[in-house]
Amino acid sequence: MTGPSTQSGRPQSVTLLLLIEGLSSLCGFIGGIPLIADPSGALLGLPLGGTKALSALPIPINDFLLPGLWLLLVYGIGFAIVTYLLWAGNTQAWSLAFMLCIVWLGWISFEVIFFGPSPLITVWYVPQIASLILLLSPNVRTFVSAFR
Repeated sequence: MTGPSTQSGRPQSVTLLLLIEGLSSLCGFIGGIPLIADPSGALLGLPLGGTKALSALPIPINDFLLPGLWLLLVYGIGFAIVTYLLWAGNTQAWSLAFMLCIVWLGWISFEVIFFGPSPLITVWYVPQIASLILLLSPNVRTFVSAFR
């Protein structure tokens, strides 16, 4: 394998990818659980008008319950599975990580289109773009292809 490696034999780019995927999972849990517990969004400090903005969308969502379930199941649990699979050397790690990264970028783009840009959205874009770059890097692809 080319490029700098950690003591575990993983390239540093894979270690950074593991960190980003793990943090993405944590964000899914931190965002999803409070929205499920209180679909008004008040636990996360979302403005009371947030549910009004949801009802203006071209989809039937009147509170934050479904977005909370999405965050918890797809991002919280999904990225936890990706992190584990990548750590364990499973052959499906790269495909699942790539798919979740694209889905998250799509979700954020949807938010920008319907709610407008905000500084918080940048916080969500940057790690996923970094993840996408890492997933496409030769070091990560070589490392993951060695699982086969």
